[in-house]
Amino acid sequence: MRSDELSTIELAVAIIKVVRPDLFEKIQRRVAYLSMKGETRRMPIKEIKFGPLVHEQLPVDLIVRIRLIRAALLGVYAHSMEFWIDGFRGDAHPSREILIWERIAACYIEYVSMTGLTQKQRKKVFEIITGLSVG
Repeated sequence: MRSDELSTIELAVAIIKVVRPDLFEKIQRRVAYLSMKGETRRMPIKEIKFGPLVHEQLPVDLIVRIRLIRAALLGVYAHSMEFWIDGFRGDAHPSREILIWERIAACYIEYVSMTGLTQKQRKKVFEIITGLSVG
C-alpha cells in the first residue's frame, strides 16, 4: 500500500482488513445495517456498485446455504441469487459471513413462525435481528 494514495480512513480499513479480518467483517455489517436506516428507494440492480470481488466463484456447498438464507428472508429482504452470491464473493471469508446470515435467518424464521405478524411487523423483526447481529 502507498499511504500517499489513500486517505487516513482508507489506510486504516486496509490495515484492519489484513490484521483483523474478523473486525473488518463486523465493520462491514455495521455499515450495511446503518445504510438500511437511511433513505430507501428503488433502483435497478445494475446500478448497485459492489466492492471488488475477492472470490471468482464460491463452492457449491456455500451456494446451497445462500439459497436457503435467501428463501428464508425473501419476504423481507428480496434480492436475486446473483445479488446474494456477489455480496458473499466480495467477503474475505464468505463462509463466516454466511454462518452469520444463517443465524439471522434462523432467528427470523423461528420468531415469525410463532406469531401472526403483518408484513410491516415482519420487516421490523428483520431490522431488529440484523441490528443485533452488528452490535
